[in-house]
Amino acid sequence: MASAFLDTNVLLYANDADDPRRRDVALGLLAKLAGDGGGVISTQVFVEYASVALTKLGQPPADIDRQIEFFESSLQVVMVSATLVRRAVALTARKDLSYWDALIIAAAESAGCAEIYTEDLSAGQSYAGIRVVNPFTV
Repeated sequence: MASAFLDTNVLLYANDADDPRRRDVALGLLAKLAGDGGGVISTQVFVEYASVALTKLGQPPADIDRQIEFFESSLQVVMVSATLVRRAVALTARKDLSYWDALIIAAAESAGCAEIYTEDLSAGQSYAGIRVVNPFTV
């Protein structure tokens, strides 16, 4: 099975009690990809997740630490490196990509992912040969 990259919003929705439908979708996706070993995230996703979980979700630091430990142990983690930063900069030549989205694509590309699960990019679009899937569309 080809790997799939999980963007930060999937992790956040898995912890968001205010949106039970999206939470259930995110939890199902995480369980599937953690269970079959096909899930990929990056250190950028950890940084974004921790920031939003602390500020907007109001989660205690100990809970966030446990979540990151789970993600780290059950998903492949791509480390953001100078090489990925340079690739992301190159990807921003596309006018429809922000630097942060390009860094997600660069990380997914480096892991050989076939798909990126996110609601932040255009569903159905391909970037660097990786198809974008919005798991939250009905």
